[in-house]
Amino acid sequence: MNNTRPRHRLAALVAGALVSVAATLGCSAVTERVDDARDAVSSVTERARFCLSVVQAVTALDDQPSPQEAAAALEDVMKRAPDEIADLLAGLDDELRAAADGDFEALRDANVVETLRDVQQRTTEMCDPRG
Repeated sequence: MNNTRPRHRLAALVAGALVSVAATLGCSAVTERVDDARDAVSSVTERARFCLSVVQAVTALDDQPSPQEAAAALEDVMKRAPDEIADLLAGLDDELRAAADGDFEALRDANVVETLRDVQQRTTEMCDPRG
């Protein structure tokens, strides 16, 4: 009988250790899922903020703003743009700033027009609720 008690204790310790390991591994999987969900929500939130900034900028520009208001609206769009669009806009920084100051000549360049079309297409794909 004395031999069975140490075995029961050992079995209980092993079982406890296995449960602890299983719980840790299970919690790890749950933690990963929570982190993935948090990242997805963050991504959607960032996308929504970008799309809202685009709508606000278009609305501001439709109201024929002052150069300062146009520059502020453009700055907000550029600040919130996802990397793929921000990279395109960064290449047009001088042209966009000139346009914000009322000089639209630089926006007539064929390369600039093509890049702006690409930005518009990607923005539409990202922000259009119908697509």
